[in-house]
Amino acid sequence: MDSDIRLHRGDFACTLRPRLGGAITSFTWRGVPLLRPAPDAAQVTDCACFPLVPFANRIAHGRFSFEGQDVVLPVPPADGPHALHGQGWRAAWEVVDQAEDRAIWDYHHTPDAWPWAYEAVQGVDLVEGGMDLTLSLWGRGETAMPASLGFHPYFPRSGATQLSFYAEGVWTTDADALAVEWVEDAPEMDWIYSGRLPEGLVDHCYGPWDGRVLIATPEGRLTLTSDASWLQVYAPPGADYFCLEPVTRPPDGFNRADGTDVVTPGGLKLLSLELRFEPD
Repeated sequence: MDSDIRLHRGDFACTLRPRLGGAITSFTWRGVPLLRPAPDAAQVTDCACFPLVPFANRIAHGRFSFEGQDVVLPVPPADGPHALHGQGWRAAWEVVDQAEDRAIWDYHHTPDAWPWAYEAVQGVDLVEGGMDLTLSLWGRGETAMPASLGFHPYFPRSGATQLSFYAEGVWTTDADALAVEWVEDAPEMDWIYSGRLPEGLVDHCYGPWDGRVLIATPEGRLTLTSDASWLQVYAPPGADYFCLEPVTRPPDGFNRADGTDVVTPGGLKLLSLELRFEPD
């Protein structure tokens, strides 16, 4: 197992495992886990949080076109029929700066099936009221690159867990977990006002949202705030966790008009994302 980095400030502590997909393996407040603890994680999907770069969620069948270039991405069988979450979560990141309450680590991508060079930088800061995460992306090639960013945090779930947030609508998914229909008045919207996650599968992208989610449990409350415009909610039935993924674009945006951001060569135009966790 790669060496972990342990950060602390006041009542907050977190553990990082950068070489495992740039992941966080724990985040606690007064010893209470705010993210799913994963001290023995061997896979990034078993961790507490990891970055989504240079795209978030799924690209249909791993195929899209950008500025006249056709791109075909590998789709591992475990991911289903669609490309998932980019390259960063499968890569080893390198620490570039560290103190007792913060760290910065980065990943450099060399063109392969994803035909653009880029650099991603992730930072974590334990602050007085909680934890701040940042994720930035620069194009390092000779041409513009499509992109979206996200974070994939896992939260402990019990039958009493409730959520509260506002969104204008939702991208509903098909049987292959691909976003296929945009609706503003749908049953998938109902529970976000009543608060409690349904018992069945939730795997939808909500937005545009107001950048704030309140998680309430009998033990306390946790507020998430982000500058992302979209929120992917994933809650598998029977699991002891759920995910709230702030993302800059909805799933399969590369295959929809105006569904992608663009970073330009030489770092002249970058893409960034922020996420804050605040318990009370």
